[in-house]
Amino acid sequence: MTFSLALGVLAAVGVATVAIADVQYRVVDLGSLGGFNSSAFTVNSNGDVAGVTEITDSSFRACILTDTGLVDLGVIPGTAQSFGLAIDSSSHVVGASYDLGGLTYHAFRAGPMTPIAELGQFSPRGMNDVGAVVGTVRVVQADQWISQHACIHQSGVLTELTSLGGDTSHALDVNNSGVVVGASTLATQLQPHATIWIAGAPIDLGTLGGVQSEAKAVNESGIAVGHSTLAGGAPRACRFAIGGGGIVTRTRLGTLPGAVSSYANAINDPGAIVGVSDSRAFLYTDADGMLDLNDLIEPGSGWDLRAAHGINNSGVIVGSGLFGGLPHGFKLVPVTCPGDLNADNTVDVDDLNIILSGFGTAFDVDDLNLVLSNWGSSCS
Repeated sequence: MTFSLALGVLAAVGVATVAIADVQYRVVDLGSLGGFNSSAFTVNSNGDVAGVTEITDSSFRACILTDTGLVDLGVIPGTAQSFGLAIDSSSHVVGASYDLGGLTYHAFRAGPMTPIAELGQFSPRGMNDVGAVVGTVRVVQADQWISQHACIHQSGVLTELTSLGGDTSHALDVNNSGVVVGASTLATQLQPHATIWIAGAPIDLGTLGGVQSEAKAVNESGIAVGHSTLAGGAPRACRFAIGGGGIVTRTRLGTLPGAVSSYANAINDPGAIVGVSDSRAFLYTDADGMLDLNDLIEPGSGWDLRAAHGINNSGVIVGSGLFGGLPHGFKLVPVTCPGDLNADNTVDVDDLNIILSGFGTAFDVDDLNLVLSNWGSSCS
């Protein structure tokens, strides 16, 4: 049988499928260190990932995934659990070490080759490349009321940030210029508003008509993303920007089709935004709008991408999902080699065999043509 005749026979199968021409990302499993669960929270410019993984005794450990594998970053002595929430360009991870059910978080910095070191008793959330770490510190008021205050740790000193007038605030991210974002309550209401701190001074970023908002991340241009409630109370992913004269611009990013909520979790310097809409991970750009990341990976992969938590300037995305029904962290790597189904950087007979084994179910004739038209291509 000739190749052209074989193509005709395969095309006649006529089963509707998702073409691999639409596949834009290769999924990398964060994995675990003896347990079942993991989650990926952030990714740096090198593609190294910080997150949390379950170990053999069912406790959780902060971890980093590099090209050499998954590394347990350990715990602060006297505690049993930890998680990693931020990573810098040198692959130093900031996270918290704690006891299950305890109220005290021990902030730490660690790396694949750097022992874990405590920064103080606060809950860290973000860091930049020049040593600043932001988060939340518990403060006992004169009447013994415990409140949460946004804070920044730099050069060994922990400093509380001024609120918008209320008793509660938290800081979630900081860029290399020292611009901090998060949320703060106001003197006149208990619901927090998205807040940006520039040179330590807080600015209310407002809402999309509702009573509550939060800024989750900020890029190097000072553009923040997070969410805001609408007048009816539904949460929507939102982009916040401060223009000339201090005017705040809020952009409603919408939802995935059929969804009723959305939250933006991260933005890179080119402006791509990732987050979650009704338990589906999304990617948003001004050019394409909001896309379901599940539609951009290989069909039949076994993955259900639930939330995207981070994106770097190369477009690598990390987050949390289900794989085989279990919670797993993921890293999505942009596909640079069309037709390379097994991600070995070459389009060859192995990729053809994958097509043939799933033809008519996972793949169709367009997929076969994609492999054949890129036969022998190398992307190493």
